Amino acid sequence: QIVIGAFTCGLIHRITRQLFSPGAGLAAGLMAALYAPFLFYDGMIMKEVLAVFLFAWMLAQLIDADGRQRGLLAMAGLALGLGALVRDNMILVAPAVALWLLADPWLREDLRQGQRPGGIPAKLREGVARVATFSFGLLLALTRGIARIARDKAWIEDRFAFRQTLIELTGRTMGIIGLGGTGLAVAKRADA
Repeated sequence: QIVIGAFTCGLIHRITRQLFSPGAGLAAGLMAALYAPFLFYDGMIMKEVLAVFLFAWMLAQLIDADGRQRGLLAMAGLALGLGALVRDNMILVAPAVALWLLADPWLREDLRQGQRPGGIPAKLREGVARVATFSFGLLLALTRGIARIARDKAWIEDRFAFRQTLIELTGRTMGIIGLGGTGLAVAKRADA
């Protein structure tokens, strides 16, 4: 857990450096390294260390994706899904992230160019594609039971036990509430 705590401090440094400045990143990383509750939880066997790490990893993936790299958006969804398996209330972050991914094409372009919003259909398609990719990464983490498989450790000795614990998605029916732009994009990814 100490190693995970150290990686968390590094992720906090990286996130803050990318969003603000190198000095702010250094200060945030040092504050995380010296923060008493982090030190307390690192020394004990508790799931809070993993939850903070997975949340920081999700944020780092979202920032690195910069809206254009779909693989990193899926990894952010995977990190949030794993975090939700560790701490149930982390799933409440998903709608806020989806809303941010949907609004980001408008905000990013308008801030760069200092102009009024334009090209709404293209920006909406881009935002919907981002949300669908993130949602599918989240879906994979929650349905495949990755945290449960890693926790059981039966798969180390018996590969058949590993295959039994997986939920196979091939040939399954997926229920999607609402087939608007985002629903259709998720359905296309599920069909692929």
